[in-house]
Amino acid sequence: MFYSNYLEKDFTNEDGLRETLEFEVLNDGGEIKSRWMEYILYAFHTINGTDQGISKKIVLYLCQNNDREITRDEINNKLKLNLLA
Repeated sequence: MFYSNYLEKDFTNEDGLRETLEFEVLNDGGEIKSRWMEYILYAFHTINGTDQGISKKIVLYLCQNNDREITRDEINNKLKLNLLA
């Protein structure tokens, strides 16, 4: 975050820190968002293999159950997948 591209970054007060973090996480030019998107695309490709729907099913299931922690075993069982441990 200290190397943020946010032009109005100001680390001298709480509002400045919050605004910089929001830019980094929510803006397409944010480094944090960019890194997570790279990771997610890599993970989707790795998970999918030849079946392009697996990662979509996993993400949808996680979003539908975002109020609790979901284990790999639960995902395997509920979605009838055969993910490696």
